[in-house]
Amino acid sequence: MTPANITVIKKTDSMSKIQSKLNNKGIIQFTPETYKITKQLIISSDTTIDLNGAILQRKGNLQSIFLNKVTPKTTKYTGDGSIVIQNGVFEGMGGYTYDNLLTFFHSHDILITNCEFRDTLCHAIEINSSSNVIIKKCKFLGYNLKDMDSAYKEMIQIDHAGYNGFVLNGSNKKSICYDGTCCNNIQIYDCYFSKSNCRDYPYACIGEHSQLHGDYKHKNINIHHNEFHCKKNPDNIQACISLTSMEYVDIHENTFDCNRVARIYSKNYSFLLNGDKVSASSGDGICKNINITSNIITGCTKETAFQQYNKSGSTKHKKINKKQNYYN
Repeated sequence: MTPANITVIKKTDSMSKIQSKLNNKGIIQFTPETYKITKQLIISSDTTIDLNGAILQRKGNLQSIFLNKVTPKTTKYTGDGSIVIQNGVFEGMGGYTYDNLLTFFHSHDILITNCEFRDTLCHAIEINSSSNVIIKKCKFLGYNLKDMDSAYKEMIQIDHAGYNGFVLNGSNKKSICYDGTCCNNIQIYDCYFSKSNCRDYPYACIGEHSQLHGDYKHKNINIHHNEFHCKKNPDNIQACISLTSMEYVDIHENTFDCNRVARIYSKNYSFLLNGDKVSASSGDGICKNINITSNIITGCTKETAFQQYNKSGSTKHKKINKKQNYYN
C-alpha cells in the first residue's frame, strides 16, 4: 500500500495529469516503467521526485524534461528550490533540438542522486544561476555529436543568467531574470562519465564555455571522486573539464582517461546580459584559486593534460595549482 503522503505517477497518466500530480509537491513517485515525455514538466519547491526505476525519454523539441518553477521576473537564487531527483533514468534519444534533460534556473538546494543520463544531444544537466547543488552517484553515458559546435556542450553545464546562456519560455532580452547571476556551491562527486550502448564518449563533461562581459564568477565548485572517459581525438577538441569565469574550484581525486583534463581560459569575446556579443574587456573570463590535485590521469601527459590561456586582455589567471597528479 502506498503511504498517503506519496503521490504516484503512472504510465497511463497524460502529460497534463503528470504535471497536476507534480503540483502536489512533497514526495512524487513514478511507477517503474518507460515514459515518453512530450512536454516540459515544472517542479515546485519542496518536492522529492523518486523515479523508482522509471525511464523518462525526451521525445520532441522541448527545452528539458524537468525545469524548476521560475518566471521572467525571477532573479538571484529566488526560483523554486529544495528539490530532490533520484533513482531513475533520463534518455535524450537524439534527433531533436539542442536542449537539456534537466534545467535549474535561479534555483537553490538541489540534490540529484542515483540517476542515469543517456544519449543527450546537449547538456544532460544545466545548472544555471543556482546555488547549493549536489550531483552524486550519477552516470552520464553517451553523447550524440550533431556537429563540431556541439563538442563544446558539457554533460553538466555550470552557466550564468544571461540571454545567451538559457532562454526561458515567455521571456525576452530585457527580462530581469537575465541579471548575470552565476552559480555558487556546486558539488559533483562519485559520478561516472562514458559512452552508452548507442552513443559515443562525451567530448566535454563539466564546465562553462561562454563568458559574460564584466566581473561575473561562478564560485565554490567541488569535483571529487568521479571517473571520466572522454572522446579522444587528434585535434584535442575541448577538454574534459572547461573552466572560465570561475573562482575557488577544487578538482580532487578523480580518474581521467582523455586527451585533455582541463582547459582554463578566457575568450576574446563576451556576452552582455541581453545576449549581445561584444569584444572582451581585460578580466572577462579570468579564473583564480583553481586546485587540480591528486587525480589519476591516463591518455595524456603532464605537458598535454592542461591548457591555460587568456585572450581577453592583460589580466592573468591567478593561483592555479596543479600538483600531485599521477600520470599512467
